[in-house]
Amino acid sequence: MRDDANPAHDVGRRGEDFALLHLESLGFTLVERNVRVGRCEIDLVVRDRDGYAFVEVKTRSSARHGEPWEAVGDAKRARLERAAGRFLERIGSPDADWRLGVVAIVLDDHGTISSLDWIDEIG
Repeated sequence: MRDDANPAHDVGRRGEDFALLHLESLGFTLVERNVRVGRCEIDLVVRDRDGYAFVEVKTRSSARHGEPWEAVGDAKRARLERAAGRFLERIGSPDADWRLGVVAIVLDDHGTISSLDWIDEIG
C-alpha cells in the first residue's frame, strides 16, 4: 500500500501541518521537515531566537488510548537527542543551542483540532 493511501499517514501529515502552523504563530521558522538522520526521523526542525527545536509531532484521532505525548518515551527521546546532535554536525553548527519538543494533537470526528499542546524542552 502506498503511504499516501494510508489513513494513519494522512492523520500524521495533517497533524504536522497543524503543528507547523502553530509553531510559526509562536515565532518559529521552519528549517527542515521530515529529516532522516540514520534510522531516526525528526518530524520538524524549527528555529527561534533561543535556537533550534527538534519537534516530534504526535497526532491521534481520539484520546481513547491515552494522550499523544505519552507515546514519546525515554527510548524515543534518546533517539531524537542523538539525531539532533548528528543533524547539527551535518549543517556545521555542532555547538548551536537546541532542545526537544513535542506537539501533541487530538483531532475530532471531523478532522479538526480538538486539542493541541506544545511541550517545549522535553528530556
